[in-house]
Amino acid sequence: MAQPRRGRGEDRGHPQPLLARRPGPHGHHAGGAYPHTGTPGVHTLLDEDVGLLECARRLGWARSTVTRYARAESAEALHRPAQYRRTLVDPYRDHLRRRLAAEPAVAVTRLLAEIRAQGYPGSATLLVRYLNQGRADPARTPPSPRRLTGWLMSRPADLPDHRRRHLDDLVASCPQLTVLAARIHAFAALLTERCG
Repeated sequence: MAQPRRGRGEDRGHPQPLLARRPGPHGHHAGGAYPHTGTPGVHTLLDEDVGLLECARRLGWARSTVTRYARAESAEALHRPAQYRRTLVDPYRDHLRRRLAAEPAVAVTRLLAEIRAQGYPGSATLLVRYLNQGRADPARTPPSPRRLTGWLMSRPADLPDHRRRHLDDLVASCPQLTVLAARIHAFAALLTERCG
């Protein structure tokens, strides 16, 4: 009589991973469950006194990934906003935002002609990528606490114009943040202007 086929961990006395494995975009399994579903599985295993290394082995993940999920309170806490470098399009962001707000269906070629008239030296591909990433969208995403702290602790002259304007808008909209920014600048002045 044929024995039923066992799962990967069952033949060594371990139960199957607690997360259902879903196929990846190309139809094959990518080493375990998708990360956005991983937090409950990692926390469940840790609640059963399974170590991080064993969790990583059972889920088919790197130990550092399991550690990151173990420290997170929820899956939403793991979401990181996209980090973008400065591009040649950045100085023209405000113009692009105004144009897209006024005429959402404006052609990219028209936008390209308008910013080239203002001195844009970049390519059409760079502009298209910039627009597709949503970097010219009028709605601003709020910065993470770490990024906001970095902005507050930086010299205003060292921040790019769009970040300085974003910080000014945030500080103006929150009285507590206004007080905090004033105290940070006062303390910085004490440290940098001290003589002797």
